Amino acid sequence: MSNAFGSFVDSRVDLSPGTVGLAVGDLLLIGLFVFIGEVTHGNRPFADPGYMLNAYVPFAVGWLLAALLIGAYSLRARESLRGALILTGGSWVVGDLVAQALRSTSYFHGEAELSFVVVSLLVGLAFLLSWRLATTYLAGGR
Repeated sequence: MSNAFGSFVDSRVDLSPGTVGLAVGDLLLIGLFVFIGEVTHGNRPFADPGYMLNAYVPFAVGWLLAALLIGAYSLRARESLRGALILTGGSWVVGDLVAQALRSTSYFHGEAELSFVVVSLLVGLAFLLSWRLATTYLAGGR
């Protein structure tokens, strides 16, 4: 059983410094996405960091769960533009849906209104796909 689990993890996560750098970049971009959203909605993230953190956590958790399950941290996601596009895009779509489900609970503020789901899906895709495609291309991926 542990061999099957180990094989599953190995196929979806490349444990290397490059992967750590991608993960840090991903989480920073998601933070920027949330920060811009908070400012756009008239909130002051620096005045109440707890509020900002409460908005950030569902997206970070959703992204990390989806990225690990789908393989956004695999070698395939880092070595080819097609892999980066498919695995990053799929991970954000699933991760955003997880975030919206979390935001619908009493633990996090916000709601999962359809207009917000669409905007967060598209903006998050633009941020993460730009980042991932650029890093893959610059690292020699084709």
